[in-house]
Formats: sequence, structure tokens, C-alpha cells
Amino acid sequence: MQKLDRLKAFSVLLIFLAGIVVGQGFSFEVKLSDLIALTAVLITFWYAKSGLNRSESIYLNSINPIIQHREIFDRTKCEYRLDILNCGSGSAVNIQTEYTYDGQNISQSELQNIFCGDVFSNREVGLGMARGLTPNSSDILIYAPCNNLFDFEELINHFRKTQINIECSSSQGQQFTYELILGLGYNG
Repeated sequence: MQKLDRLKAFSVLLIFLAGIVVGQGFSFEVKLSDLIALTAVLITFWYAKSGLNRSESIYLNSINPIIQHREIFDRTKCEYRLDILNCGSGSAVNIQTEYTYDGQNISQSELQNIFCGDVFSNREVGLGMARGLTPNSSDILIYAPCNNLFDFEELINHFRKTQINIECSSSQGQQFTYELILGLGYNG
């Protein structure tokens, strides 16, 4: 049944109930004051229903996680860090990360092998994060210290080929997907 049909059925029920409560019984005699009163009641119900719907949507939006990322390029220390921030007022739970390198989906260990591969065998790259983030908190997803500026520049070139998709859900069960493209903020 559509909303308008429900509204019509409700208004007919109100007319019958008004007749019973007043004790006059139902008659087909409708006065202008009855129509005005009925219209006022229906408008009141409509405003109340729309207000409840709006309050519910505002509440649900206010408890959602908002995931952002911050890349820190420190040329003096030759360090790279990728922080994942939850700027929302709701927790991000069941966080899952998917990695794409040069257009191909790869696992976290494969990505770590690329970052620490044969060329950079003496480099240690920390990769991974917690399964959840509380409101207004952050976690380090990637931490990569390098030995010299050349290694740092080469690592940034690898990051520019990397894309990370983060999927999480709110405490209410809503699913969110965020796409991170790395290395764009580095001017070298």
C-alpha cells in the first residue's frame, strides 16, 4: 500500500472515530470546520513523520566513520608514512584492505616484497593496520624508512603505482569503501 493510500485510510478512520467519540454517530454531513480540523491533524502527522525520518537520518550520519589518509614524506630522514585517520564520530570496524600495484590486485605480502625486494633488500617496510578504528583516531598503515635519498625517491615511485582500497563497516552495519592513491602529494 502506498503512503497516500495509507493516509486516506487513516483520515477515513479518523472521521469514523470522531463520530463515535462525540456520540453523534456517523453521518455524511461534513462541515467546513470538520475538514479544517481533519486537515490540521493530517498536516501535524505529516510534519511529525518527516521530522522523525530526518532525525533518524541525522543520527545515522552522525555515527558513521569517515576514513581519510595522510601521507608524510620526510626527505631529511628519508622516511615515508601513511596514516589512516577516522575523522568521523563512529567506529570503523572490520577493516579490510585490498592492494593494487600497477593495475594488478596483489596481496599484502606481495606488496611488501615489491617494496623490500631485491633492489632494496636492506629496507624494512611496515605494512598493515588494526581491524578497527575508534572515532577521531589514527593508525599507521605503511611505515618505510630508507637509507638514503635515492632509495627514498625510488620507493615513492613504487608508491605512485600503488592503490589501496579500504572497506569497513560502521557499528550500525553500514558498509563503506574508500580508495587511496599514494604518492600524489610528493613534489620531490
